[in-house]
Amino acid sequence: MKQLLITLTFSYLFLVSGCSQDLGPERSQQHTGNVAKRVETVDARIVELAYTLERTGSLKAKRRVQLYNQEEGRLVDVRYYEGDAVIKDDLLIQLDDRLLRAELDKARATRQQAKENRNRIRTLQSKRMASDDERLQAVTNLLIATAELDLFQARFEYTRIRAPFNGIVTQRLAEPGDIAPKHTHLMTLIDPATLVIRLELSELALAQLDTNTPVKIIIDALGNTPVAGLITRIFPTVDERTRLGQVEISLSRLPEGIREGQFSRVYLSTPAKQRLTLPFNAIRRDKQGEFVFRVIDNKAQQTPVRTGLHQSGLVEILEGLEAGDSIIIRGFLGLKDNQSVEVIKPDSMEQASRDKPEK
Repeated sequence: MKQLLITLTFSYLFLVSGCSQDLGPERSQQHTGNVAKRVETVDARIVELAYTLERTGSLKAKRRVQLYNQEEGRLVDVRYYEGDAVIKDDLLIQLDDRLLRAELDKARATRQQAKENRNRIRTLQSKRMASDDERLQAVTNLLIATAELDLFQARFEYTRIRAPFNGIVTQRLAEPGDIAPKHTHLMTLIDPATLVIRLELSELALAQLDTNTPVKIIIDALGNTPVAGLITRIFPTVDERTRLGQVEISLSRLPEGIREGQFSRVYLSTPAKQRLTLPFNAIRRDKQGEFVFRVIDNKAQQTPVRTGLHQSGLVEILEGLEAGDSIIIRGFLGLKDNQSVEVIKPDSMEQASRDKPEK
């Protein structure tokens, strides 16, 4: 009996001791959870800010023409080579025109005959020696002959391909002696005065720009001397997948040595305006999008935001915050929504990090 009593006493003490050990860590975790996390904050503030964007593109001629033949035949003359300058109406390509010249001469003779026959019928009708039907037939024959002459005249002119504007030959795709079927691409011209740069910009940047906004252009192949330019066109659509739209940049002058296809750097500046901003490192991201931790009543409140343009380490806040909101910029490791925080000075934060790294 005495031995049984001793055994029960030891069992009771063991259970009490075990329970005490189980409750200890729980109380320790509860105590740890009440400790505020140290963070550093800044206030969202409105500043006057102009954004400068650098984008790259290539020079491209807006005015370009690919020359095709509208009559088939043998090429007897191809006068210009790549890089040659041409003047409007210069003869560029000549096709063999002997068959069409003969058809044209025949059409002229036929028309002359029809004209004389009409005049003869008119004279006879005035003497009541020809009917109205004969007069009508003569007039119709003359109209048909005139149309035939016009047709062969146009086809004859198609054997001579002329420059439609002042430009530069960029492609020569045929040589004298070649037989060119109809609609063969023979030559390409560009107008170097119409060289432009087309850039893709985000829809946010497009909203900040207007036509006639001045830009600075550097063409790498021509050195670092900037060339002035203007935004001449903002295209009306944005790609729904990439959210990018196009702008067209025209050069105010064409520097010596400029060529289509050259690599160019374009620097665009948006007008200065009042913008709500935060340091870039305040922005967090998850599957739902961008957010920040706003400090309210010593607690970190996760707040969704919509950002705009970025410049010099700052990001524009378009939605979600107001000026003066206190936003966490340091101390994110392990930080959760609605967690208690202690806002400390930057130098205190650095000292705390050295003394006790975050876990």
